[in-house]
Amino acid sequence: GLGDVYKRQRLGGATFTPRMPEGQRPAYPSLFSVVRKTVAEFVRAGVICVLLTQLAYPLYLDFVHYTMTNSSDGGLGLDERGAFTLIACLTHTLTYALVCGGMELMKALGVWDKYVFRRLPYQVPKASLITRTLVLATVGQLAITPLLVWYNGYDLFKRFGMPALDAPLPSPLELLKCFTIARLFNDWGFYWAHRIVHTPLLYKTIHKQHHSYTGSIAISAEFAAFPEVCMYVLRARADGYLPYDCACACACACACACACAC
Repeated sequence: GLGDVYKRQRLGGATFTPRMPEGQRPAYPSLFSVVRKTVAEFVRAGVICVLLTQLAYPLYLDFVHYTMTNSSDGGLGLDERGAFTLIACLTHTLTYALVCGGMELMKALGVWDKYVFRRLPYQVPKASLITRTLVLATVGQLAITPLLVWYNGYDLFKRFGMPALDAPLPSPLELLKCFTIARLFNDWGFYWAHRIVHTPLLYKTIHKQHHSYTGSIAISAEFAAFPEVCMYVLRARADGYLPYDCACACACACACACACAC
């Protein structure tokens, strides 16, 4: 009856405050255990990002110079806005392709068979849904994201103090601080944005598309309505490192790290 439906809605599903039935809640770990593991993970991820950024910086710098060198001299001849847009979009698209493609490759090779969810027939996505997802991803990567970065992203980064694209890297300690705060902000922002879109009104009007996948796969991560993409897929990642006037190289590394973490 309606009472059972209401009860199920209160216990979980598309709600802002999901609840486990009484007597079925797991034993929660201690606060100390949670804080210790969280700090360790943030430090580990931050150190990895610092090392990878320093290793990749020479290649990044060469690419920046190539994009901004006049075409008569063998470069692309872009101004800083154009170079920033190209670098940001390549970062986004390559991360999406490598993470999703890597997951599918591991699945095809059977490397992670013991970790794969055993899906019921209705949880296996149909070919039509996968095709639609890939089409929308292509539009998002090649059209929507470049426009957002060109008309909005570059000006935001400059407003928050982003230095020139070829600016020297900050010290390792400064990099670690930037990555740690950015990751914390991204996790916090993504969590609350996701809970907000699970309120009944926003779920029905915005978020329901994302849950067309009853059995989630890698490419479904960005299968979302346009307002949702703007709300947390792009903004939650960008806002994490905007306030720290980091170089574009740091922003790219942080974007990759946050995307992989999510």
